[in-house]
Amino acid sequence: MQVRLSFDSSAFAEEWPRVTDRCAAAFHVFQARDYLEEWSGTMGRARGAKLCFVRVADNEEPLMLIPLALERRRGVRIVCFPDGGVADYNAPVLFPRAAALRLADMSAIWRRISGALPPFDAALLEKLPGAVDGAPNPFRLLAQEAYEESAHAVELSGDWPSFVATRLHRPKDSRRKRRRLAELGSLRFLVAANADDRERLLEALIRQKTRRYLQTRGIDGFNRPGYRTYFHALTRRFGETGEVHISGLELNGEPIAVHWGLVTADRFYCLMLAHAEGVWAQYSPGRILVEDLIAWCYAQGLSVFDLGVGDAPWKQRLGETRTPLWRAHLAHSFAGKAYIEAARLKRALRAASRQIDREPPNLEGRRVA
Repeated sequence: MQVRLSFDSSAFAEEWPRVTDRCAAAFHVFQARDYLEEWSGTMGRARGAKLCFVRVADNEEPLMLIPLALERRRGVRIVCFPDGGVADYNAPVLFPRAAALRLADMSAIWRRISGALPPFDAALLEKLPGAVDGAPNPFRLLAQEAYEESAHAVELSGDWPSFVATRLHRPKDSRRKRRRLAELGSLRFLVAANADDRERLLEALIRQKTRRYLQTRGIDGFNRPGYRTYFHALTRRFGETGEVHISGLELNGEPIAVHWGLVTADRFYCLMLAHAEGVWAQYSPGRILVEDLIAWCYAQGLSVFDLGVGDAPWKQRLGETRTPLWRAHLAHSFAGKAYIEAARLKRALRAASRQIDREPPNLEGRRVA
C-alpha cells in the first residue's frame, strides 16, 4: 500500500476529478479539486487551515484521494476534512478497488497517513457517509459513533406530475398558497442566468438568512470566518457554467424566497434556503420554491434532489432516502484526547438540553419529570 501527501493543489491532478468530471471514481462535489481550491482560498484561509492532498494506492493503482485540512482550534492541532460548516458529506474520492478495504487495511492506511502528516493532536472526521454513490466509504470503518444528524435525499423517479400526485407533501395547500400569492401581483420562479441576477439573489439570500440567524441564534452565521466570501467566490467561479445554481421565488420583482445550491452530474444539492419573514410566512414561500426546484430538476433529467445534512421536519417529509452519517474522533496526543473528551461532553449537554426543550410542561408550568 502506498501513501503520498502533498500540500500543492495541483498534486495528483491527472487523477483528482473536477466538479464537472464524470469518471470511474465516486465522489461528492465537496471533494472535487476545483471546489477544494475555492474552499482553500476562502474558508481555509479565514480559518488558518492548510489543505493537504493524500493519494492512497495499491501497486500504483489508486484506491482513494483524500482531502484533509490542518488547523488549530483553541491551540489544539486538528486534522479534519475541509468543511467549516459548508460541506454536507466528508469522504475521500473513491476508486473501484477501495471497496475491498477492510478495517485492518484502513487502520494501517490511517497510521501511514498520520505518520506522514505534520505533528497533530487529534483527527476530527465528521459527517462521514457510509457510502458514496454506492461505493463503500472506508472511513466509515474508523467511526466510533453516529453523527447527531442524518442526510436526506429525494430520488427523482417517474415524472413531475406523478411526483405531485403520489409523493408531494400537501400539494393542495401549495396550490392554494400559490393562488393567494398570484392574487397579490406577478409571481414567478427565476433561475439566475446572468451575473447581475446571481449577485442580486445572493444578496437577498444573505439578508433573509441573516435575519433568521439573528432570530434563532442571536448571532449572524454569515460572520463566521470565510463564510460570506465562500459563497461569493463559488458563485463567481461556477455560476456562469451552471454548477452554482441560484434561484428565487419573486413577487412583483422582489424575492420572497431564495436558494443557493450546486449541480453536478445527475445530482442537485439543495444547500442554502432562505425566505422573507413577517406577512410572507403564511404563504410558505420556501416550500413553494423547493417544489419549483424539484420540478426544474425533473425538467433537466436529474436523478437526485439532495437535501443534505439536517433532520428538519420539512426535509423528512420530502426525503425518501435517509443517509446516516458517522463520526471518527481519533486522539494523537494527550491534548487531543482532552479536546475530544471536552467535545463529547459538550455534545451530551446539547442533547440533554434539546430533550428538555421537547418535554411538555405540566399544568403548573413546570417540566414533567
